[in-house]
Amino acid sequence: MSRLLRAMSVVAVLAACEDAPTTEVLGFPGQDVVSTEDASTAEGLVSSVDLGLTDLSALDTAAPDVAVAPDAPKADTPDTAAPAKARLVGITVTTGPIAGGTVTRLVTVGFGTDFTATIPTVTFGSDQAAKLVALSPGIVEATTPPHAGGTVSVTLAVGGETATLVDAFTYVAEPAKDRVVVSLGGGVQPGGAQLSIPIKLDVKGAAKPAALFLHVKHDPLLLPLGAPTPVAGDLAKAANKELIINTKKPDGVRVLVLGKNRDVLGSGTLATFFYPVPPTKPGLASLLSVVATAVDPFGTPIPVEVESGFLGVAATPK
Repeated sequence: MSRLLRAMSVVAVLAACEDAPTTEVLGFPGQDVVSTEDASTAEGLVSSVDLGLTDLSALDTAAPDVAVAPDAPKADTPDTAAPAKARLVGITVTTGPIAGGTVTRLVTVGFGTDFTATIPTVTFGSDQAAKLVALSPGIVEATTPPHAGGTVSVTLAVGGETATLVDAFTYVAEPAKDRVVVSLGGGVQPGGAQLSIPIKLDVKGAAKPAALFLHVKHDPLLLPLGAPTPVAGDLAKAANKELIINTKKPDGVRVLVLGKNRDVLGSGTLATFFYPVPPTKPGLASLLSVVATAVDPFGTPIPVEVESGFLGVAATPK
């Protein structure tokens, strides 16, 4: 495939990442900050990327690799909404080994019990979680128990209320040896504060990612977050790398990181998002779910594992 066609493929990814001329492109030493307001300039930015990409235009609509409850409640704002039915919104890690030991966070809404006062019961299938730690009134960290291979539902119960996320966690004998792991951080801060969410890439085995696309999403009906302020990490600042971040879409943030001239990405921090925590009542929370796709220098897909992030509102600083 010619260099021009490869560049056009990357441009197709960028087109999927934004539809307004407000995409933010982070520049690095020796480079100018480029705005996609000028299409010819934007194409010039990626035309130097020598990747064997064919058709990545579908990355923007890839199915999310995160368990999320359907039918989000319709509400004007979280503060004015009628009391929500107890619901398990999602979990941050959806796959783990049959031996157990995977740490995942459960984000909930509508429970009348404060998890920091009363720890809920969490089961994976019919087996109780090996360990539970309350992170906020509505977020609990659970360690998976051992279980036979397959997909199980996750249930949380406390104070006479129960919520189940069907087919939420998959037990596997062992993960793909050659893969990339994308993980988001999480935390709880009082309204009006700022919370930093790092995005990290861990390259496993012989995987050689040359391009990585991420879509970080949250539910504005649960927590109306403003756009984060992105800061490039060490991985994205390395030589022969391009990092493009779009924070202007209402349904989340798009991130595209590329290795120029078939250069591959290593492990490290892609970027850190600084989210303004809305000044709303304590206990509200949102999952920061991730869609991620990676390819090697020849355009071959690479298995990707994701750990979604979370953001909660606390009454006092944590």
